Amino acid sequence: MTGHWPCTAATAAAALWLAACGGSEPGTDERAGPLQTQYETLLTQAEAARDDVRSLALPGPCTNDAQCSTLTLASPLPPCYDDERHDYSTASPQAAAAEAAARRHYALARQARVIAPLRPAKAGCFTQVELAPLICENSRCQRGLRVGAGS
Repeated sequence: MTGHWPCTAATAAAALWLAACGGSEPGTDERAGPLQTQYETLLTQAEAARDDVRSLALPGPCTNDAQCSTLTLASPLPPCYDDERHDYSTASPQAAAAEAAARRHYALARQARVIAPLRPAKAGCFTQVELAPLICENSRCQRGLRVGAGS
């Protein structure tokens, strides 16, 4: 009988490890239950934070290029889904709230990616887009090149 004890202990340890890590027995749905609910809640909260950034990241006012910045929101869907960029003026009265919403979105999206179900990578997910520089033109932050610069 003592020969079966190590196998039983190993099986029990594996079952505890799977339960702690959100795993399940083969043939069962690993996304069902509390982990799926937590994932969906994180997605909902991340979307709410994204909506806050969209409404708070204003392009103006600005008086110089140094007041123009970009908030980048990474997708909570792994791997390599599209990031969303919001150009804004750091001189805007809502700038601090937009930055806080972006930080909140980052934390929620990161948590969601950790527990997300596996998805196939998007085609071309490693491509980088080169954006035009941000400039302050007519009291608004925008992408482009200054016309007549240096004249």
